[in-house]
Amino acid sequence: DSWTIASQLAPDDSDLLVRIGDLLTRKSDRLDDALTAYGKALTIDPANMRVMISVGSIHERRQQWAEAAASYEAALAVDPNLLRARSSLGAVKFKMGDYPGASAALTKAIELSPNDLRSRVFFGLSQNHLGHYDVAIRELKEAVLIDPHSGNQLDRTSRGKRRGCLHSAH
Repeated sequence: DSWTIASQLAPDDSDLLVRIGDLLTRKSDRLDDALTAYGKALTIDPANMRVMISVGSIHERRQQWAEAAASYEAALAVDPNLLRARSSLGAVKFKMGDYPGASAALTKAIELSPNDLRSRVFFGLSQNHLGHYDVAIRELKEAVLIDPHSGNQLDRTSRGKRRGCLHSAH
């Protein structure tokens, strides 16, 4: 197919392989091909954080949490201040049930960007699961201040996690 031909014409062109991978991620039935393209790009440029994040995103879409976390951690090993990798790592750790790990990653993400909605929502939910209800409520209120429509984000995020309803501290 065309992506194979393009990668054979310029097998050492990391940028082309990344663009091919980006195009292939648009189709859910081509994620294996996207991973192959990104893998080839990483062999050429092993420190390409953008590719590491893209690989993590594919694994996250597939609910392959451990693989996603490993990809985000690899990107953070190159640059610990990558907001997208830090926030995504926190979200994945939350989905894995590692609430302390999620909180640690998301605390750093919030330090990097206090108005990052995804980080605030997952941090609030992590704090709720840890029993830190005052912090959870504060963070989720902060998310609403950042984006009044963040309730939609909260609904999408907490789907399947209903058992841990928010508790208010007494």
